[in-house]
Amino acid sequence: MPIAILQITLVAFISFIFIKLLIKYPISLATPSKRGMHCNVMPSSGGIAILGTYICITLYPYLIHAHSLNINSPIIGLTLIALLGYLDDKFKLSKAFRFFSQAIISILVIVNSHQLNILEIIVWACFFIFLVNIYNFMDGIDGLATSQAIFVLTSFIILDNFYSFGVLILFIIPLLIFLFYNIKPSKVFLGNAGSYMLGMLIIILLFNSTYASDDIYILNHIAVALILLTIFIADSLYVLLARFIYKYKSSNNILLSLLYITTPHNTHCYQILAKKYNNHNKVNLLLMLYNILWCLPLSILCQSYIEYSIVFLLFSYIPYLFYCYNNNIGKE
Repeated sequence: MPIAILQITLVAFISFIFIKLLIKYPISLATPSKRGMHCNVMPSSGGIAILGTYICITLYPYLIHAHSLNINSPIIGLTLIALLGYLDDKFKLSKAFRFFSQAIISILVIVNSHQLNILEIIVWACFFIFLVNIYNFMDGIDGLATSQAIFVLTSFIILDNFYSFGVLILFIIPLLIFLFYNIKPSKVFLGNAGSYMLGMLIIILLFNSTYASDDIYILNHIAVALILLTIFIADSLYVLLARFIYKYKSSNNILLSLLYITTPHNTHCYQILAKKYNNHNKVNLLLMLYNILWCLPLSILCQSYIEYSIVFLLFSYIPYLFYCYNNNIGKE
């Protein structure tokens, strides 16, 4: 126990140092825009500070205990996707290059982790790309993406069917430290470097835990994770569909409508709520209450009653989708 406390304290201290350095010496800046939710120029790419801590955590057993650093280590995928996000923060990469790079990184992670057939690789690669971009879509107000990641990883500990407490807590601590500087009034943003990395972290943990034991029912295991991610997935899918339908009605052009849904906007449910309440922290609290009081209990039930996975999944999504409808999200 004293060793575990020492490790947690050390990780927290390293995170604090990295974040303070990044705030003082920003490597990229987020500038206000018409569609953004902020009014001041802010240090961005805060995910690099979190990544720095994760790299230190990974290198510790390699340097101190002479453990081998394998190519299938999660840190490889996290580093590559965070660097891609940083380049996007800095140079505004094209959509085609971003998606292509995300696909390559996702496939590298998948094929170097488990032996799967080509169909499984394609399905998982699509899921990787989807979640990375969903996290990017939802990183629009202070603290939301960070707090959601903390909720999901903490839920993984409670469910006890993903990764061990010792591993997950070391992922959570840097996020808690970062959240302190990311809640309103924020002193640093995650940036694409951070949102890409958090999406990649969660999907890697889900992917690896899915094949960790023969006792795991794969579809049920994935359903449990989807319930925990209800807010991000439901919000994003609803707003994408709503914007596609809106554009298609006016243009009657499928390609133009598909391009339209990838353009920046501020019509997500959390953005509508942030404008309504003029308080990012209040929005985070409301969404976290939905997570804790509704999604988490349903995920526990889903894990316990495997035959009703789809029922619990629908119970988790339908109220939030109705909430999105009631708030007219996706409409500019």
